[in-house]
Amino acid sequence: HKVLTPHFLESKNINRYTNTKIEDYNLKPRYKVFVNRKEKTFDRRKLYPSCSFTPLDDSGPVPVLFLINGRSGSSNTWLTLSKLAGGKPRGAKEAFGSDSDQIRSFFKSMKSEEEGSWWLREHLCEVTKLHCNSAISGIQWKPYANTWSLPSAKGVLKEIARHNAEAKLGGKNPQIRVLYMTRNPIDVEISRVKHRAQHTYAHCINGDEECLKQHKNMKNLTLPTNDLVSKLKEDDDQVRLIVSTLETMGVEYYRTSYEKLYNSNNAEEWMNIFRYLGRGPIEGLTLDKVNESFHLAKTTDTSRQDLLSNYDEVRKVLANSDFVHLLED
Repeated sequence: HKVLTPHFLESKNINRYTNTKIEDYNLKPRYKVFVNRKEKTFDRRKLYPSCSFTPLDDSGPVPVLFLINGRSGSSNTWLTLSKLAGGKPRGAKEAFGSDSDQIRSFFKSMKSEEEGSWWLREHLCEVTKLHCNSAISGIQWKPYANTWSLPSAKGVLKEIARHNAEAKLGGKNPQIRVLYMTRNPIDVEISRVKHRAQHTYAHCINGDEECLKQHKNMKNLTLPTNDLVSKLKEDDDQVRLIVSTLETMGVEYYRTSYEKLYNSNNAEEWMNIFRYLGRGPIEGLTLDKVNESFHLAKTTDTSRQDLLSNYDEVRKVLANSDFVHLLED
């Protein structure tokens, strides 16, 4: 099948841009950037040269911002994309934090749009240098609605729009790709209930039959209904906010979903993403090839009706709402 892939010139263990061992490279804490283990912060930015993206023509990775909330397939999706795209598979670092409080604290630690813009430019650039032997290099942002109005968060998005507008004019810098992925919020809530109630592993490594057996034997789960409609409304409002904000700020993005990737009988959506990224197989990719690339296994094929002990109650609660269709999707 046809594949868009770079030529990798770097060794496996040494990042030729920073002369550091890849496995020793440190990007913590999240609001700082490290170059050769020297701290680069916004206040100290003039002490170091600005990071410059490697042109794609010179085999630089495609920089990606991955927007996705928890329990939505983020880990397996990114690892699969990274593996199929070519080069060394890498995870997408949760550079902003892993929950709402951490992410809000992260953005509040920066006081202005300018600082958010600087952080995105420097951090994402340094990550692509670190991942110089990968075809794509990304950071993950769980886009909670309570963080999008903060100045530094706006700075991140405005920097992407500015950077890409400049790149389109003929500059050498690669465009920053923005991949936005959602999942049916009812399934997100079921997943949360499952992992709280059954004390199982959050994920199963592909081929771990014992772990998969535990997940697939799960039934008689109870989905709380007292605040279900409000949670679904909150999710719907968040999606609308994200889409309207990206469009208002002129940030080009590709939107996909868990359902399009994992509930389809073909690999077309995976190839659509690769066409957008400009790397990886864009023709002839099969589901078998995608499944072979999974690091984590799909943990349930059980229908919602068979999984939930209170399915009829859930349907009754949603019957007079705008969200009953989610039970059929």
